[in-house]
Amino acid sequence: MRNIVVDRGNTRTKVGVFERGQLIAHYYDISATVLQQLNLQATDRVIASSVGHGVEEIKALFPANIVWMTFDRQLNLPIKLDYDTPETLGLDRIAAAIGALVCIPTNNILVLDAGSCLTIDLVTKDQFFHGGVISPGVQMRFKAMHAFTQKLPQIDWSAEEQTPLVLPGLSTQQSMRAGVLKGIQFEIEGHIRYYSGLYPDLKVILTGGDAQYFENIINTTIFTEDSLVLIGLNRVLEYNVA
Repeated sequence: MRNIVVDRGNTRTKVGVFERGQLIAHYYDISATVLQQLNLQATDRVIASSVGHGVEEIKALFPANIVWMTFDRQLNLPIKLDYDTPETLGLDRIAAAIGALVCIPTNNILVLDAGSCLTIDLVTKDQFFHGGVISPGVQMRFKAMHAFTQKLPQIDWSAEEQTPLVLPGLSTQQSMRAGVLKGIQFEIEGHIRYYSGLYPDLKVILTGGDAQYFENIINTTIFTEDSLVLIGLNRVLEYNVA
C-alpha cells in the first residue's frame, strides 16, 4: 500500500510518502512540482491534517477518486487520551504522540515539539497520552519582547544560526538571545530531569522546525525525528482502514 500524508502546520506544509508503513520520501510543500513527483496514480490513500486551516484546497489538488481521509476527532485513535479537555487538544500534539509510539514502542516517552510553540508531552508505553506543557516557541518569544516593549529590537533568528551565545549577555541583543535560547534549553532540560525521575526508562524524542538547533545543545541523549507528525498521521490512517 502507498499512502500520502499531508501535515499543514502554522508555518509550513510537509508531505510524506509511505510504502508498507515506511516513510520513503518527504517534501516541505505541496506545489505542482511536488505533486508530479508523488506519482498519484500509484497512490492508494491520502490523509491530511491542518492546524487552523481547512484541507479542502489541499484535497482539490488530488484526483477525485483517491481514498481521502481528514485527520479530525471523528477518527479512531491508536492511543488513549488522559486529558481533561480532549476537544481542545491540538491534533498536531496527538499525531506527534502517536508517531513517538511508532518510533519507540517499548518505553515511556517525552515528546518535544519545538515549533511555533514549544510543547512537551508525556506518552507512556501503555499507549496513554498524559498531556504536558505548552509555552511560546523561539520566534514567539523574540516577537513578544519587541512588541510589548518600547525599545527592545526585533531579533531575526533561524534554527540554522551558528552565532555563539554569550552568557551573561554583554549587549541588549546578546541578552535577548541568551534569554530566549538558553531559557528554552533550560526549560527542556528541567522537564527531562523531572520526568526521568518518575520514569527511569524515559526516552526523549524531539521534532519541530527548531529541533535542529536544540538537538545540538540539549545536555542529554535525545532522538530527533523531523517527520514525527507524518509518521503519526500515517499510523492513524492505517489504524482506520485496517
